[in-house]
Amino acid sequence: MSNRFGLRKKQTLGAICKVMCVMLLCSAASHAYSYEAFFTVGYQKTLGRISDRGSITGIDFKPESTGYHLAVGIHKPLGQSQRHWFGVALDYDDILDSSLLGYRALDYLYQPNDSWRVGAFFGAASLDSGLPQNGYYTGASLSRLNAWNQPVDAILEVRFASGLARDRRLPGDPQSTSPDIFLDYVSVALGLNYRF
Repeated sequence: MSNRFGLRKKQTLGAICKVMCVMLLCSAASHAYSYEAFFTVGYQKTLGRISDRGSITGIDFKPESTGYHLAVGIHKPLGQSQRHWFGVALDYDDILDSSLLGYRALDYLYQPNDSWRVGAFFGAASLDSGLPQNGYYTGASLSRLNAWNQPVDAILEVRFASGLARDRRLPGDPQSTSPDIFLDYVSVALGLNYRF
């Protein structure tokens, strides 16, 4: 079912199962090679901007949405201080009535003390809007370690996606001289992060 932005709601059971499989693989790898795997579940709010950049008729919608946030990944501490963590992760979000899969190709964390971690990541995102819609994905995080018993952390993230582009082919797409539609968004997520 589509809305006026060409975004549609889809059953997400298959994708959630894939994320869970990745989580299990990360868990096995963490025990075998002293990596730290994690799983995050939370709630996020998104503010988007849908436009057709460079068009004379320029559309500019600013939809908002709220939804769940899931993430799974793996980190490895590097250096003698064990304060720097590098890894990869997958995010799965309910964004603007569509499913978004975000790949954190470089996920970096710095741990200044035993209570806090700050991080940043860069990668790519793909939105299931009915047509291929891909773009850049980046963000930053702040974690309070062992906030709810060990090893459950409270985590706050701000995430940005830019230039998620697709062809203007879906029913209900606004009329324009541009053949493409672009989505940029900012998302703030609050969640619980389980490390194992």
